Amino acid sequence: MASLRSIAAGLGVPYSTAYVTLERLLGLRPRHITAIDNSDDQIINGDYVVAVIRSVLLLARNRLEYYTMPPIPLWPWLLVPVKSVDVLERFLADMERLGARPSAVILDVGIMEWFNRKTMEYTGEFWRAFWHGVDAVRGLARRYRFAWRIVLPDVPATVEDNISLTMRLQERLLAEHPELPWIPVAQASRTTSHSNHLAWLVETGVVEKYGCVALGSLKVLAGRRKQLWRDAVDGARALLHEHGLGSVKLHLFGAPLDAAVSSRLPPGSWDSKTWTFPRVPYLWSAKDGSMRVVYFTTFLERLVELLAG
Repeated sequence: MASLRSIAAGLGVPYSTAYVTLERLLGLRPRHITAIDNSDDQIINGDYVVAVIRSVLLLARNRLEYYTMPPIPLWPWLLVPVKSVDVLERFLADMERLGARPSAVILDVGIMEWFNRKTMEYTGEFWRAFWHGVDAVRGLARRYRFAWRIVLPDVPATVEDNISLTMRLQERLLAEHPELPWIPVAQASRTTSHSNHLAWLVETGVVEKYGCVALGSLKVLAGRRKQLWRDAVDGARALLHEHGLGSVKLHLFGAPLDAAVSSRLPPGSWDSKTWTFPRVPYLWSAKDGSMRVVYFTTFLERLVELLAG
């Protein structure tokens, strides 16, 4: 496998910057990287490790973070739905065995798993799972020393009057638990843009207090129309800059890769599971462990191509 020094040189990143970045975001030093590449785990290979290193260095340089749950326990930004906290615990233990740790974890509501044709509100089952997830991730953050955030529960655009319902829910949760590391969500509907709700979050001081905000329901409202994603980001950035909040992080749920890296998102982040699908048409989605590694590696290579271009 190529050395960290040669990888950094190929990206135009100073070696000292690469060294500090990997240690800060993954807890890795060159000796750890060599050990990972020569580990007994046959599914981990040099191509994967190099793809991770290149991606992390370029994302950091562009002030971006990509949250997902990858097929190999080597990634700095992890996203876990409230239903899957037990998966996170095993994943972190595997990372530790490799000498690594994540930089940050987002506890996600998994909103569309709860709002479906059978229910139009959060159930008691959700709240039990949600608060269990909060307690579990808080404990894991102390143990493994990573930053963590919780998506502030919201109501999607598939529900009538979702913006006002979200605002009432957010008012209650922020009043009851202001100490939690929330990611406030600005919602939109098919007739109203994110700016109305975002303005309320800005004017009430919520965005400034938590230093971040997410744009909700874009997967429903924009789909794969990348320009609509960019328009939403542009509108949010303009409003934030108008209020002197240009350094606030924006987060996008399920954003297409091209839209995320070609917008005014930085400083910001996005999450998705699109890497489980092939980069070329007519192939199957990833079905097993080895295929998931190949697909994720290919996804990261495309990410590097876009960021370096």
